[in-house]
Amino acid sequence: MTKGKVYTVDASAISRETIGRDIPNTPMLGALAKVTGLINFERMVEDNRKKLTAKFKNRPEIVEGNIKSIQRAYQEVKGEE
Repeated sequence: MTKGKVYTVDASAISRETIGRDIPNTPMLGALAKVTGLINFERMVEDNRKKLTAKFKNRPEIVEGNIKSIQRAYQEVKGEE
C-alpha cells in the first residue's frame, strides 16, 4: 500500500470571491507552492504580479484579485494523512 497525503482547497470558491469568476487554476498555484515546497512563494507571487500587470495594464483590480486568490489558497490548503 502506498502512503501519501491528500490536500484540499476550495479553489473555485476562492476564485469566485477574489476574482469574481470561477477560475480555480489561479488559486491552485498558491496551493501547489504550499504543499510541494518546490517553489519560492514570494518570488512566484511577484512573477505572477508582473505578468498580470503587463497583460491587464488598465485593470489593477484584476491583478489584485488574482494575487489575493493565490495568497488565500496558500493559506487555506489543508492536508490529511
